Amino acid sequence: MRKEKGKSEPRTCEGCGTIVKVPPNRFESFRACSRECLWKLTQKDRIPLKCAICTKPFEVIPVRAKTAKYCSRRCYYKAKYGSIDLPCAICGTTFRTSPSRNNFTCSRQCSGKRRRQSTLSNGGYKSFSQKHGFVAVEKCERCGWKVKCALVVHHKDRNKQNNRSENLEVLCWNCHMVEHWAASDGPFVRFKPKGPRRGS
Repeated sequence: MRKEKGKSEPRTCEGCGTIVKVPPNRFESFRACSRECLWKLTQKDRIPLKCAICTKPFEVIPVRAKTAKYCSRRCYYKAKYGSIDLPCAICGTTFRTSPSRNNFTCSRQCSGKRRRQSTLSNGGYKSFSQKHGFVAVEKCERCGWKVKCALVVHHKDRNKQNNRSENLEVLCWNCHMVEHWAASDGPFVRFKPKGPRRGS
């Protein structure tokens, strides 16, 4: 014989006040007629807290009131892996960043301003010349290319700590790569043959 099911009974939604029929297994747990009403009820029950990292106010459900400390995943990772306060090099605003990151600005806008205000070229040969006291030419010393953004400083003996003027040479990017390619060093060191070529 077919087992008789319990009869549904009318219940009032706590969110909108609508009367709906509820099965017996939900008599005790019923609160809302829809997810929208349930969301409104949970919003009412939320507890306001303040983020331990950025001090931004946020709300949590009562179950997480004693454990929640951070407003977002970003603040959580800052607290977990560590962060430090630094002043922005452009606007002076104090911002938090990871110690392992070499950040100087608080935002992309300030980072763009810093790049535009910088007098360095891609190779930094102007700043390098001022720091180490040698006269930087305005063109490649081999091919004569005068595009400043493509000029770099080349160390003739491959020792970047040896910054004497006789060991430095201003080259364009192309001549710099050709120099290292011919010597199989620098970025081309992995292409250097390990032994004598076959047949030699």
